[in-house]
Amino acid sequence: MIRFCWALFILCLSLLAAHFVRQEKRVLILAPSKYEESVAERFAYKYYFYYLPELSAAHYSLPDIVNQVCSFAREHQIDAILCKEDYAGAALAAICAKELGLVAPDPTSILTCSHKYYARCAQKRSVPEACPAFSLGVHLPFPCFVKPIKSSFSRYAQVVNSRDDEITMPPASYFDFFDQLIAYATPFPHSEERKLCEGLLEGIQLTWEGYVYKGEVSTIGIVDSIMYPGTFSFQRFQYPSSLPQDIQRRIEAVATTFLTHVGLDNTVCNIELMYDPQKDLVSIIEINPRIAMQFCDLYEKVDGTNSYEIALAIATGAKPEMKKNEGAFRVAASFVLRHFEDAVVTKVPSKEEIAVVKSHFPEAIVMADYRPGQKLSSSVQDGVSFRYGVIHLGGQDEDDLFARYEECTKALTFTLEPINANLR
Repeated sequence: MIRFCWALFILCLSLLAAHFVRQEKRVLILAPSKYEESVAERFAYKYYFYYLPELSAAHYSLPDIVNQVCSFAREHQIDAILCKEDYAGAALAAICAKELGLVAPDPTSILTCSHKYYARCAQKRSVPEACPAFSLGVHLPFPCFVKPIKSSFSRYAQVVNSRDDEITMPPASYFDFFDQLIAYATPFPHSEERKLCEGLLEGIQLTWEGYVYKGEVSTIGIVDSIMYPGTFSFQRFQYPSSLPQDIQRRIEAVATTFLTHVGLDNTVCNIELMYDPQKDLVSIIEINPRIAMQFCDLYEKVDGTNSYEIALAIATGAKPEMKKNEGAFRVAASFVLRHFEDAVVTKVPSKEEIAVVKSHFPEAIVMADYRPGQKLSSSVQDGVSFRYGVIHLGGQDEDDLFARYEECTKALTFTLEPINANLR
């Protein structure tokens, strides 16, 4: 009898343990970066990382990729799928999640935001005051701004001053997988025209980021996007925005109206905008229906909530919680290290150097984009400059922030050599 009771007790404990283990949500992350992996593992979920091929580089079958991802998800009893990649990953994640009956944004709404021409059409219908003139193909007065109907890192975006200017676009194969997504999940007709032409925007660039949960749009934050002078290359992203509160409320209203119109739901998303103080005009640059990973810890430093935690909550069906002004700092920034010509990386910060920086500034994040020996041109960039690293910091005000940044750059060794000098 004692043995029977003991065996029954052990069985109950095993069943109880199995119950609690399975309560831990299983999250499949598509196309994760090392940085995303490190951020994700701070939060209490069971993670599975699925590394996608470079979907813009060659022909891949959408049904085959969907079947592969869904098979993996079923095998591991996945509860949620998340992807920060914009080219195709966010839409692919939504398609797979829908196939599996998981919480996800509707793929059509994702692709409406992702296709730059159809996103403009939706903006014209919902927030015409925030939508610049646009055309499919170059049919606007010069000068104008031309970019592909789908791209990443602002690559191939350019100001065109006349008919004589050469316009560079990605090869046709670049759009192949994106075309498959459009055909699969939207009613949009196929077009061979890949160029979107827009009126020029001037002013202060910024990014609104927020989330939609069960149809309700909420703001996470508005981040200032500061460029290197005379370029379209980002120098830093700084939070919170320096814009007046009344302008920020107008931006929030534009975001809410547009996202409600296209039916985007159950996701974190960000919208790049321009505020022209001369015309008192808020204009949308583009919509990114996914999380901005570069901002995750900026909110945490100032407000106390990492936006990746919000994305995880939504993907697993939970209502997200957002703190405000509960972080250790009053301002935070992602400083982008760039070089404006090709070079060879010969040295990056050592673990010891980063440890010294962290001992002085525990909130600091230092990331090198290359290994020694690599050319800057070996990775996709914005077409004008080469990002080779980022430094994230917090401060009590701007002076404190920049003082910390200067101290960090002195302690961290990034060495670049000209290509010709390296070959000698």
